[in-house]
Amino acid sequence: MTAQNVFGCIRPSTFQLPSDLQQILPHGVRAAISVLNVRSGRPGEQERALAAVESAVEVLVDEGAQAIAVFGVPLSARQGFPEESKIHRGLSETKGVPVLSALAATILELQSRSLKRPLLVTQYSAEINQRIEQYFHDAGLDAFDSVGLSRKNAAEVNATSPDDYYRLAKAALAERPLADSLFLSARCNLRDVALCLEAETGVHTVYQDQAALWWALRIFAKRNATDSVRTA
Repeated sequence: MTAQNVFGCIRPSTFQLPSDLQQILPHGVRAAISVLNVRSGRPGEQERALAAVESAVEVLVDEGAQAIAVFGVPLSARQGFPEESKIHRGLSETKGVPVLSALAATILELQSRSLKRPLLVTQYSAEINQRIEQYFHDAGLDAFDSVGLSRKNAAEVNATSPDDYYRLAKAALAERPLADSLFLSARCNLRDVALCLEAETGVHTVYQDQAALWWALRIFAKRNATDSVRTA
């Protein structure tokens, strides 16, 4: 990797430090982050955020991003996989930079491992989880089941610790032994939780930052290989 690899991230709300992304960015890759300023729990916020994605993409392209991930599982689930894919393909073509949602990257990461029965563990309500399950289904990967903590706003989310997701995942997986993978979705840092769950259960565990960076690194590798051929 070279210092020219820039990973563009569009976040739905504030970007809080320390962050999982800081821990997993490899040498030679830097992140440029734009936020949509979503205020959780307020009517119309998700629709407003979706309308602002194109402008955020343009900002990151100007910053030199060569791959852009759109974070925010509820945003993706609200749009739905077919509509979101169409929009992101259009943005990729018109802006000249690959654009994909972190949720779509998660599905690609699971499919690359031939995992077919992910258990979804989230901060969301049953209603939102059902939309996420439908998103997985439309993308060609049926979720085995989903569980959530039903957090309704930023205050409730910020009061939730990584241990809450760890306990929820362990209990849910014990009741669903046929699940072949875990997908964690929450605002808080989940890297340590994912590593712990995978070590204890042997079940592959993925979260948004990890999946989105996995996708971006493959974009960079292909781009760098092409550049090497051109300069040879």
